[in-house]
Amino acid sequence: MYLKRLTLKNIKCFADATLSLPGEGGHAGLTVQLGVNSTGKLTVLQAAALALLGPVSGGRLLQQPASWVRQGQAFGEIQ
Repeated sequence: MYLKRLTLKNIKCFADATLSLPGEGGHAGLTVQLGVNSTGKLTVLQAAALALLGPVSGGRLLQQPASWVRQGQAFGEIQ
């Protein structure tokens, strides 16, 4: 299974972000995340895992789902 795109809306430090991943022609590539501390690298990885698990299994993993919602927002969305 390969992830083609990840969209985060009101998730932690991301107001609205879409990450498109390589994979044209049926060949997946490697994606490397680089950045200084506290820029959201781990959030992207965890959000991808939750999206792949789906709402039931992913919901079981989240200890405090409300802590993922961006401060001051009513909801968050991972696609």
